Amino acid sequence: MSHVAAHRSDALQRATELYRAGRLDDAQAVCRGIVGASADNFDAFCLLAMVQHRLGRWDEALNSHDCALARRPNHALTLYNRGVALQRLRRSQEALQSYDRAVSVRPDFVAALVNRGSILRDLKRYAEALTSYDAAVAIKPASAQLYYNRGNVLRDLQRCQDALDCYDKALAINPDDPEAHNNRGLALCDLKRYEEALRSYDAATAIKPAFAEAHANRGLALWDLKRYEDALASFDAALAIAPGHAETLHNRGVVLLILNRHLAAIQDFMRAQAIDPHFKYLRGLLLHTKMQCGHWDLFAEESQQLMLDVRAGQCVSGPFALLPLSGSAHDQLVCAQTWVRDKCPPSAPSILRGEPYAHERIRLAYLSGDFHDHPVARLMSGIFDRHDPTRFETIAVSFGPERTSGMRQTLKAGFGRFIDACRLGDQQIVDQLRDLEVDIAVDLMGFTRDARTSILARRPAPVQVNYLGYPASMGAPYIDYILADQFLIPEAAQRFYAEKVVYLPDSFQANGSKPHDAGTQAARAAAGLPADRLIFAPRVPYPEYLARLALADLFLDTFPFNAGATASDALWAGLPLVTLCDEALASRMAGSLLHAVGLPELVTDSLADYETLALRLAQDAALLGAVKAKLAQNRATHPLFDADRFRRHLEAAYITMWQRCRRGELPESFAVEAIADVDAT
Repeated sequence: MSHVAAHRSDALQRATELYRAGRLDDAQAVCRGIVGASADNFDAFCLLAMVQHRLGRWDEALNSHDCALARRPNHALTLYNRGVALQRLRRSQEALQSYDRAVSVRPDFVAALVNRGSILRDLKRYAEALTSYDAAVAIKPASAQLYYNRGNVLRDLQRCQDALDCYDKALAINPDDPEAHNNRGLALCDLKRYEEALRSYDAATAIKPAFAEAHANRGLALWDLKRYEDALASFDAALAIAPGHAETLHNRGVVLLILNRHLAAIQDFMRAQAIDPHFKYLRGLLLHTKMQCGHWDLFAEESQQLMLDVRAGQCVSGPFALLPLSGSAHDQLVCAQTWVRDKCPPSAPSILRGEPYAHERIRLAYLSGDFHDHPVARLMSGIFDRHDPTRFETIAVSFGPERTSGMRQTLKAGFGRFIDACRLGDQQIVDQLRDLEVDIAVDLMGFTRDARTSILARRPAPVQVNYLGYPASMGAPYIDYILADQFLIPEAAQRFYAEKVVYLPDSFQANGSKPHDAGTQAARAAAGLPADRLIFAPRVPYPEYLARLALADLFLDTFPFNAGATASDALWAGLPLVTLCDEALASRMAGSLLHAVGLPELVTDSLADYETLALRLAQDAALLGAVKAKLAQNRATHPLFDADRFRRHLEAAYITMWQRCRRGELPESFAVEAIADVDAT
């Protein structure tokens, strides 16, 4: 070895010792001296790059790696380290190329495979990420961390059982990993196995008591189990550790809303917004909650800005929270489309509508979490069991909690098959519907509480319908039709609906289970109602509620979100209703019902006319009496409460949808012809 070469070797040894001793600036100076004297010194460039890694000087490190690779282009470790520097610089595609080159040189390079998988996962290229992790696990099968990483990407792919298996393997190797216990809990929640998930979260917090994420996830599992007070306690535990966590504050606020503790919910939402002003959908939820509490300070300014941001496609409000804020069908459509893109986009198989099945009877599935004593269930009860069994096989898919009410049992008896899917994952439900070869899936929830729109996003049926539960367009490319009537969605407004509009002849609303003696048993004194006062009546069982409605003089409808089932109840109880309509479906529901019961004169289209009509009826006893008498007569002679007539129109709509699908035709709007030979009941 020459004297010069020996000197360079000594200098490199000196730089290495400085690096190991943590004297990074000195190590960097020595390395720079070496490469300055000998630009071909590969080892010096590599060491310089590693020093710069430790110093966090990623741009300089990248340059040093490139200098090293100019001398040895296929050096796997340098390619790997270059990828790390690029990752730190958020240059993901270039980092991925470096890892690819490292693996091509050295196929058993586990660290490169793992980092490659991490980048692919960040890029949402989950299948490719899984391939990387599979290769790493094959090389190093005893690594708990690799099984953990593989489980994470399997969750991304919604292969929840496979993810759970991976977490179990990771924990078999390292049972004291709190992260693996936590993510095992997430996989169990994906599978709706909430009690088991709680045990996983408890294991995580036993190992790591200050594990805020596990406490928060435990709260979510308890929320899904409807154990709301326990959920609040878990959220409190998480916030005691991480008081500035906006998502936990948001989630605690939502649970408080469910418990009707609106003022406390507002405080949580405001704290979350102060921490993260861009927290998705929070502004709309906060404004919606303030409205329920009558907090009108800054309402005009806040609602105006919210609507501007909705129209810009920003994630500022959930679709349901927007309904009472805007009578614009266009705004509601844009809001729903934004939500669908973010929360429940179509999965790959749903791009195709699927092949129609060849059945003699149409297999008709209704999907809901509200098959219990709920307004939508009450409206549809008496329709479900009237479906013509020679033409339809009816299936209920219930993903709400099991309940023991009489209404639940009545609903169960009304279907050919009742699937209790509360503890089934979305893909399991999709698989069942496909195995049953369902022809038409009818979503009775839309974006209401406990909805599981992702089921429809996976296209479990060739024809999919939005009906009744959500009074607006769902904005989803996988929902083919919405059921309406000519008043509810005028033809000129079809452009505001992602679905094709199917027009029923009389009214969009089913009315299948009204008791025949509504309003005949109650008296004002018995109901605790004084004369001539505005009071807030307590919640009572449905028959008592209907009877109490009959004691009122006049129903003043809300705007821009009209009454739907409540309006139907009022009219059935003999209570006249004054409504104000606008452009959006939600602001035209009561008007549709009034037309169908022969009282279109109670529909107004301006605030001034609404006020004038309400005052006239309130001040003119004879006029109000005449309206009540007309309502009493029309209730028996007009189609609104003719359940069998409605059922036949509804079936005609389903048959046309099914026939179009069987012919291979795309969905199109159409109108159902009125059935002329059905006597009013």
